[in-house]
Amino acid sequence: MNRGLAFRVSDYKSRISDKDGRKGGVVAVMHGWRDAASIARRCAIVLVVLVATTASSAFALTQIDFVSDAGDYIGGGQIFSLTPADGPITATKSGSGVNINFSGLVAGVPTNWSLTFVPIEAMPLVPGNYPSAQRFPLQSPKRPGLDISGAGRGCNTLTGKFTLYEATFDAGGNVISFGADAEQHCEGATAALHARIRFNSNVPLITSAPQSIPGLPQEVYERTLVTLDGSQSYDPDGQIVAWQWSQTSGPAVLLESPTTAIARFRAPNVPPGGADVQLRLDVADNSGNHAIDVVNVHVFDQHDRRSWLTWRSPPDDYIGQGRPLNFTADDGDATLGTLLFGVPAADVFFHGDAFNSWTLDFAAPNGAVLLPGAYLSAERFPFQSAGRPGLDVYGSGRGCNTLSGQFTVLEFDSAASPARFGARFVQSCEGFMPALRGTVLFNAIAPGNPIARITGPTYAPPGTAVTLDGTTSSSTGSTLVSFRWRQRSGLPVASSDPTLPQLTFIVPGSATTSLRFELEVTDEDGLVDVAEIIVASAQAVVDVPTLSQTILAILAATIALSGLLALRSSRVTRSRSSGRAKKRSSRS
Repeated sequence: MNRGLAFRVSDYKSRISDKDGRKGGVVAVMHGWRDAASIARRCAIVLVVLVATTASSAFALTQIDFVSDAGDYIGGGQIFSLTPADGPITATKSGSGVNINFSGLVAGVPTNWSLTFVPIEAMPLVPGNYPSAQRFPLQSPKRPGLDISGAGRGCNTLTGKFTLYEATFDAGGNVISFGADAEQHCEGATAALHARIRFNSNVPLITSAPQSIPGLPQEVYERTLVTLDGSQSYDPDGQIVAWQWSQTSGPAVLLESPTTAIARFRAPNVPPGGADVQLRLDVADNSGNHAIDVVNVHVFDQHDRRSWLTWRSPPDDYIGQGRPLNFTADDGDATLGTLLFGVPAADVFFHGDAFNSWTLDFAAPNGAVLLPGAYLSAERFPFQSAGRPGLDVYGSGRGCNTLSGQFTVLEFDSAASPARFGARFVQSCEGFMPALRGTVLFNAIAPGNPIARITGPTYAPPGTAVTLDGTTSSSTGSTLVSFRWRQRSGLPVASSDPTLPQLTFIVPGSATTSLRFELEVTDEDGLVDVAEIIVASAQAVVDVPTLSQTILAILAATIALSGLLALRSSRVTRSRSSGRAKKRSSRS
């Protein structure tokens, strides 16, 4: 199945006013598409509908509106518009994207503004929603690019989104018309710059349709807890008041909190080769308008081949900055080289955005062929001493001057198509910093097999302290690196640290209850397993009788049994007497 992102503008409706203020008709209903022929057909249909519906209004607007939240660096918290009366507004094709440029006077001051919109790499710029955008041109190849800057101000990093309503070009690639709404946050700030961009466009400045944005596609291992985030959904002229997540295809999953912007589910067990789970998000605005879109989650069997990088970075580790990393194909591209500086080696490159791109180099001692096995006392490649293996994990502008470490090659097959490489590594910068520990896979299999186990009571009286023990959990061929307890049902309880192997809590005493807990364990390769236990309060179980109640019950049973025995004896006696009487009668 194609797991690419399907863009969509759901139920795009716009009310258009003519010169007398009368409202026009409803415009275009667009849905997702995945192939070039479908894109061409749908774009043609949309353009025809746009032209046909707006012909009576006979206007083509060129204007840029900004609404800047308080605290937004770029817009300075102001609300203002740019029109051709203030200076020329131009639109040019920039690679696969479009750049809108303004150069003129704002409040009598010469000012330049630049707005750039770019699709995910290798995808066309077509109408739809582009969530989780990053700063152009530093974005990941798996993210849209966005950059709004002007008046001498720009973002170093940014997050954002944009909805493209139209983008048409002539045969020479020149922009004929363009219409989009955008939201940009500088340096991860909450404050946003909102922009409405119309270039020779018949799309009204304010549209009435909500936008359902269920997020980007994901790739996960089976049994992983998946988070669905629809919080980027919005309504241009109101607000989103209702969310409804549902599953449309794939192995059945149980959705948690399906009527909120953020929902979760546990990835199901899947056969070798994995499976796709498709989720649908239906949002409604305060006017009762709905919009629907879908997102795909691909679930890997734990022994499927895949490319990814995972590590645990302790505080004071220079490379990882104390933050864990799970880099998947959703974050960027991965490549594998097998020759470095004329030396056989494994050179794995993960290309995300400018702040999440990593290179990992592994080499055997003395230029030998790199084979599966353990390599100890590694030094920084390619400056390692004779007889020492070479290692270097670096990226995002950070690297070690010197290092010590070790690695284990899990598999390496440069002749396979595509090539295969897997390794676990430990690296300490400058030979004394806390060690970065991780696993890298390129078209490789994670060798672990984690098993979560819980021991503990299945019932306890109210007010009792209960300890659930996960220390017997294990992973064949790997090491467990994280524990995560979650309470799934019952009265909420205060507990000890849920990231430790043991969890302690007090059974609530206010009501009869059953408490369901889940333990998730993760090994060093990123594989996951889950176990559950239910702890019931004593009242939730059949009441235990007192000693006096037990004695009385035994006496009652004894009396009843004695009565039955006496009755049976009486029947046997009468039967025998009757038999003797019949025999005497026959003799006479």
